[in-house]
Amino acid sequence: FPPEPPREASRCVICTHQRQRCLPECIFAPHFPPSKAKECYNCIKLFTVNGMRHILENMPPQIRGPCIASLIVEAETRYRLPENEEVGGDFGVSNAVSQIHSVQQRIKLLEAELKTTKEQIATLQQDRDWSD
Repeated sequence: FPPEPPREASRCVICTHQRQRCLPECIFAPHFPPSKAKECYNCIKLFTVNGMRHILENMPPQIRGPCIASLIVEAETRYRLPENEEVGGDFGVSNAVSQIHSVQQRIKLLEAELKTTKEQIATLQQDRDWSD
């Protein structure tokens, strides 16, 4: 007999939603097994699959679990509110991740500027040493 193809139930909810194979390296598989379909669909409605992928890819692996838990709580809260109510203001997880990313980019720019400044200082010190 030929080997049995992988069962649908083994795919994570995101891969099932996108009608694709769930590969072993799937970033969503540990967080959205079939038993978390409702939570996952609420997250998809609020954050989109690509938005969640971007969030997870920019997180260190050790904090992806708590990050997904926060996304689920935020999505569940938004789902339960009447349509005309707001929650969280600018304090949602997606905004926090965006802010973290912005700060990380700013740090990189400042580190590059610091490196350039140190090089300029070293050059000026060398010039001063030559003139003494």
